Amino acid sequence: MRNYRESTAYQLARSLLVHAYDVTRPAASSAADPVRELRRAAIAVAANLVQGSASRAREERLGHLNAALEALRAFAVQANLCQLRGHLPTAAAGTLLTEQAAATAALQAEIHAARALAS
Repeated sequence: MRNYRESTAYQLARSLLVHAYDVTRPAASSAADPVRELRRAAIAVAANLVQGSASRAREERLGHLNAALEALRAFAVQANLCQLRGHLPTAAAGTLLTEQAAATAALQAEIHAARALAS
């Protein structure tokens, strides 16, 4: 079992999760759908990375990593939607999207490395 805390992708995803909760705190009281979905996507990224690190089988691990990647894509969609609907200031949305892009790049590198190990 690999220690997920050492993964750059996990560290970036965790930071993204914390930041997403911080910047959406004012909108959370209204519980707007895009805000809830943004938060859910951020949680899904981190959770899938943790689950993937516990997976012994390569295909199962890759499945969790790919699920985390899909959650990052959903996060970007929801961040844009939150900004368009006025739930997030433009600057906050931009920062979240920059963090999302960094987490995506790190996760893609991790997926590539996991696939290469099996080759």
